[in-house]
Amino acid sequence: MIYLIMDALIEWGRSKGVKMMISLAGIPVQDRQDVTELKSFVAASNTEALQVAKDSGIEILMEGYMVGPQAVVLQRASNYGFSALTLLAQCYYNYPDPEAAAEVLKSLTKVTGIKVDVAKLLEKGEEIRLKARDVMKRTQQEMSKMKKGQEYDIPMYVS
Repeated sequence: MIYLIMDALIEWGRSKGVKMMISLAGIPVQDRQDVTELKSFVAASNTEALQVAKDSGIEILMEGYMVGPQAVVLQRASNYGFSALTLLAQCYYNYPDPEAAAEVLKSLTKVTGIKVDVAKLLEKGEEIRLKARDVMKRTQQEMSKMKKGQEYDIPMYVS
């Protein structure tokens, strides 16, 4: 269904005279709780969109792979000769990430000039990051305790 939906979305945009479609997403990063300055990346469907990306100063995604709606939009837009950008911010893999949302919205501002107030996102993001760090610390402590307990549980034979 995703292909049908994305095709319909692109066709709708073209029928309305949209010059470029922009999608927002994230790139999960390992040890996200330790990353204090997030990076944003951009991927483009054609040379015109790529030039917009370069002019915005956002780092261009040079390698890797994409899946999901953003990948389909870029691929289909490329097939139709239509301009599309995907803006991606480093983020948590399995958790909401308001800081990443703020970062990708800052990138959107660079591309479009539309300003979005991200203060509340940044505030919530810091709160989540501190909680995630605390959970990771407690998990490591518990894992360490379990290993010590296992040392005594495992029989050791010496001949």
